[in-house]
Order: sequence, then C-alpha cells, then structure tokens
Amino acid sequence: MKFTKRINLTKTFLAFLFVSMVFSLNIFAQKNTTEQMGEKAVADLIKELKGVVMRLSPDKREAKLVSKKWDRRKGLGEKSKKEVIELLFEDVKSVIKDSGTQYQIYSVFSFYKNIQTQKNTDKESEWVGKDSGELLEKPEIKSRLKKLLGEKDYASFRQNFEVGSPIKKEGDFLFASGCMLRACTRLESALALNVKNKTIHVAIFDQIKETKFFNENNSQTPEIITNWAKCLESSKPAESQDEAILFDEFQYQNSEEFMARFDAFAVALQDNPENKGYIIIYGDKKSYATKEKEIKEYSARRLGSKKLNYLKGEGNSKAVIAFWVVPKGANPPTPRKSLTKNKEKIADNKPESILVDEFSLTNREDFLLRFDNYVSEIQNRPQASGYIVLSRGKKSRANSKKEIIDYIKLRMFNIDRFIFLDGKDSKKVSIKLWIVPKGAEPPAPKKIVNQKNEERINE
Repeated sequence: MKFTKRINLTKTFLAFLFVSMVFSLNIFAQKNTTEQMGEKAVADLIKELKGVVMRLSPDKREAKLVSKKWDRRKGLGEKSKKEVIELLFEDVKSVIKDSGTQYQIYSVFSFYKNIQTQKNTDKESEWVGKDSGELLEKPEIKSRLKKLLGEKDYASFRQNFEVGSPIKKEGDFLFASGCMLRACTRLESALALNVKNKTIHVAIFDQIKETKFFNENNSQTPEIITNWAKCLESSKPAESQDEAILFDEFQYQNSEEFMARFDAFAVALQDNPENKGYIIIYGDKKSYATKEKEIKEYSARRLGSKKLNYLKGEGNSKAVIAFWVVPKGANPPTPRKSLTKNKEKIADNKPESILVDEFSLTNREDFLLRFDNYVSEIQNRPQASGYIVLSRGKKSRANSKKEIIDYIKLRMFNIDRFIFLDGKDSKKVSIKLWIVPKGAEPPAPKKIVNQKNEERINE
C-alpha cells in the first residue's frame, strides 16, 4: 500500500510533534544527570509541567488527577532531574490512557529532561526553559507583537502557538516555536528575541501557503528562524496545482480529537476559498453512516455553507478518516484499497509476506501515522511478525532504528514481534514495512549492507 503526497499529521501525531523541539535536544544536554535537584527546583519544574499536561490533555479532569498525584509525591528533591521527570511521567501514564496524548506529553517532558539546570546572569536568560506562553502573555511583548504583525496575522500567530515549546537560547537569541493542536508541522509559528538589541522576529508557517516573516526595525531575519522554516518547508509537497493534497489521516478515537483535527482542516480551506474539501471515511456501512453524520453536523457549525465532499472507503468498525485539500483544477482523491480486506496470498498452501507500506522518511508525523496503521494490521494477525527494512547509510539507519524502537516502547507494543533488516543504500532514509505470516518467507532486501542480515530487537 502506497500513499500519495500528503500533509499530515499523525496522532501522535501529533506530536509528534514538536519538530524543532526534537532537533534541539543535544544542545541542552545536561552535564551532570545524577545531581540532586533540590526541593525548590522540583517545585518549579512541577509547576511548569502541570501547565504542559493541562494544555495537552483533552480531558481536563485527567490533568487534574495527574496534578494531585504529583502533589502527593515526597522526596523528589533528592533525585536527579531525569529521575524526577521519569517518575512524573509514570503518573501521567497511570491516569491518561490515550497513546497519542501520552506521546505529545512525553515529547515535551523529554525536552525538559535534557535542559541543563543553570543560573543565568542576565534578565533575558531567566526565560530559558520556561513555558513560551508566559513570554507571549507579557504585556510589553504582546503589544509589540500586535504592532509588528497587525490584527489578522497576530491572530494566526497565536492560533498556531496553541501548543508551545519551552524557551531556549541559541547565540544572541531566545527562541520558541509552537503549533496548532493536532496540526504540528502544518500550522506553526516561531518567535525569536535578540537579547542584545532587543528586536523581535516572527515567522508564521502554513503548509499550503508561503511562510511569512516579520522583523522589527526592518532588520534581517535571523538564522535561527530561517533554519526553523527550512525544516518545515522540507515537509511540504512539491508545488503542483493539479494534484489533491492529503492534509490529515487518522483513526477515529473520540469527538474531542476529531474536532481539533477538523479545525486545522477548516483553516486550510478557509485560507483559500477556491480549495475544495474532500473527506474519505474508511469503515463498514454502520461506521461510515455514523461518522458522516457527526462530521456534517460539526462542519455546518465550523464552515457554514461551504460544501464538503464525502467518499466511502473499505474498512471495518474502527473508522479511519482522511481530510483532503483539492486545489482548483485538481482531480479529486480516490479511496485506496483496505489492507484489512485483503487475505494473505496462498501458494501451495504456504502464506507469503505482505508489503504493507513503503516510503521515504520526510517528517515525524507522517512516519507515526504510517507506523500506527502498520502496527494495527500486525495486531490483527497474532501469529505474524513485523519486518522493517531500513535503507541509506549505516549511521542514518541506526538513528532511524533507535527512534522506531523508542516509539514501539512508548506505545507499549510487543517489541519481540519486530525484526529489522538492512536495505540498499539510497540518498534518503527509506522504510519498508512488511507483515510476515507464520510459515511465510521473510523479505530479502536487494542489497544487504551488513553481514548480519537479520537482527531482532533485544534492547
């Protein structure tokens, strides 16, 4: 099964999420991870992380339960920052069961875990590691942003900062970025503050529009902003007006998540009135009818009279929804065939391996969506194994493999069911996801880079 060009999320994506945050981890590597934090530092950390959980959790009751669990913890001041954050995340997992929300919270916690605890000597540096939302609400900063951006762009900037990263310092700049909830890598904003000359620099990213840059005093856009924008630009589809764009695809979990994702989709349609919206619902007859009714009711409130087009795709009771943006003159999307409807091929009563998906690794959200779909198919086949073929250089494969292993562990999938193979060299990291039924021959890459062809995860 191959996917066409897409702009998506995934649940996790979500979060996934946090592209600039992930790329920043090495910068803030802590020198002494065994150093005790002390009670005051723990209290400050918990206060900030409570805000993180409250923002990222769709169910505010669960967020409050997590907060109460943290308040009951004792003796954290005698532990290192890494140990404290790991204990706090255990409390999160005990209350919040949604895996996508867990992943988003884990991404932010990982960032905090790697920020070096330090005393800052200048006033601006006191913001390092703090919630970017606090800086944006500072009256002086808010008034300057409104003057720099104007009413419409300021509204877009703040909308795209719904989920913000902690503030970091790089060179002469304080920097933070954020994204619209459930729309990371598609709708994002960034802010940089020059600590020397005090100028503010802003960028607003929309995956189907040109990135906007704003600089006080007509100054030059700093490199930290342009690098952030380039990273996001790389996930854009090739510029073409004759092809439909897959904006988002996800398995329906609950109405709160659906509405957050639909809101991001609605923004993309409203930004360009000539764009048409198509929604493909993969499911059986009952699930299709139920989800179509819910989407139509919500879209009427969110988009008014703007008409959406609905298509039915093959699936089961667990509906999968795909949002498509179709530019003027482009052909509408076609529902793909559902793997769950296909039976394993039989040759002489012997099953064959199935290539579920094949793609180049371009962004985290795209990978998470594809991998979640892949794992769902494996879970439907208790006797099957998952084979993952990674191509490109040795170092790139090792990094990609580590990220996949971390995600498998985070999602609490059975790690023993996955086997890694080394594929051929290529310019980009490419991944093939295979399902191998019991008794079937495993896939054989065209070119094995290592002498050890097969390696099972034992970490």
